[in-house]
Amino acid sequence: MSKLIAIDNGHGLNTAGKRTPLFPGGSFMHEWEFNHAVAKYLETELQRCGFETLMLSDTEEDIPLQKRTDICNKASADFCVSIHYNAVTGTWQTIATGTETYSYPGNVADAKYASIIHPYVVQATGLKDRGCRQANFHMVREPKCPAILVEFGFMDNRTDADLALQDSFRKRCAVGLAKGICAVFGVEYVKGVDETVTEIKRYKNISEMPEFYQGYIKRWVDAGYIKGNTDGTLDFTEDMIRMLIIAERMQKKSIEN
Repeated sequence: MSKLIAIDNGHGLNTAGKRTPLFPGGSFMHEWEFNHAVAKYLETELQRCGFETLMLSDTEEDIPLQKRTDICNKASADFCVSIHYNAVTGTWQTIATGTETYSYPGNVADAKYASIIHPYVVQATGLKDRGCRQANFHMVREPKCPAILVEFGFMDNRTDADLALQDSFRKRCAVGLAKGICAVFGVEYVKGVDETVTEIKRYKNISEMPEFYQGYIKRWVDAGYIKGNTDGTLDFTEDMIRMLIIAERMQKKSIEN
């Protein structure tokens, strides 16, 4: 019998405060734009893999959280996933970046599901791995089935926000999430015919990086601009390195002018 997966895209289109800071030119992105797109892509991915799906908030309206979980529980869903994009201050910041997966404190099943799914999501985003965490969020507390909440990145971190704008990134997030859910239920992931998602290479040490990048990273590490993780690894993707190089060149050009 097919498993029923409840999919929640966090917030509504016009939920107060749930948006990026202003980009150059004055535009911004609502968190709902990312959440809903990923939820719809996930629905397609899971259905192709043989799951039944239940959309808890397939609308621009900000449906009350209790109503969302009531729908989930009434349908006797087997698993619930809530999709979000994080924020710290609501103004551009460079301190927080990356992906984290939440479960309800003390819920063993939730924690197990999170631990299995999280690596797939991190691999898909290519952002810093902020780990599996626990919090008293409604969307992981109230479902009667195992539930997780994924924060794919930070809306107020420019690197993370730029990615969230990209449809290819949204698809990649949905694919990673679908692969993780397949792994939880022991279901083979079925790749889409037009799927062009590729896994992202992560560099833990300078010696693993292409030679062209090594000089840049070593200089930044020696200068103390990059401190890496507590275990001494760096956890960089090629896109992250490229953006740092571009930022350095733009800074030099600004100083010269």
